[in-house]
Amino acid sequence: MKHLSDDTKDTKRYNTERGERIFADPNKVIRQSVPIDFNKDGLEDVVVLHEDGSINLLKNYGGKSDPYVNMGLLLLVADPVRTMYVGDVDGNGFDDIIVQLNNGQLRAYPNDKGIFDVDGYPLCIKIGNDASGMDYGKNVRQSFFYDMDKDGSMDIVTNDIFGVVKITYGGSSSYLSRDRVKCDAGWEKRIREDQTIVTEVGVKLSDKPIRDGSLVHWK
Repeated sequence: MKHLSDDTKDTKRYNTERGERIFADPNKVIRQSVPIDFNKDGLEDVVVLHEDGSINLLKNYGGKSDPYVNMGLLLLVADPVRTMYVGDVDGNGFDDIIVQLNNGQLRAYPNDKGIFDVDGYPLCIKIGNDASGMDYGKNVRQSFFYDMDKDGSMDIVTNDIFGVVKITYGGSSSYLSRDRVKCDAGWEKRIREDQTIVTEVGVKLSDKPIRDGSLVHWK
């Protein structure tokens, strides 16, 4: 009979916690790993974000024996990255990669049938009186991606220091800039058509974090 302890002796496949190792790079620090079905084959692949901004793709070929294969460097983000998301931002049915930079800005790398745009595009969101569409980092307190209207594409939900909870809908690529560096000329018109204010408190929230365990509720 084969015991689990026999498997853990294979240090190439298993770590000290008896979990199967699918990727390791002793020369880099991993910041985040996220599941993604990048080619829509029904198998969950993995994208790995490193502290230096490089993103590796681990492709899942299926099967029980070593299904994940490191496909190497997929993307390299030049600016420091805070976190990474996965979701369809342009409505073509394929999961794209979205990164949030340390300055709060969001950038998407669209996926066209399994092939990623390695240069990417900024995401434009209207927060307060921001005319650039990209200066929302200092005004947004929380943001997340979720398909709020169940149309198959990712929407951006934000709450900001002005007391506004807002949904910017995807699918029609309203928040995806046509310019690689800045928000394009038509972004504000698209945002007006595809942005919904869920609720507005009407007061500016404190810049200081809540430390007494209180909760803020919106009706």
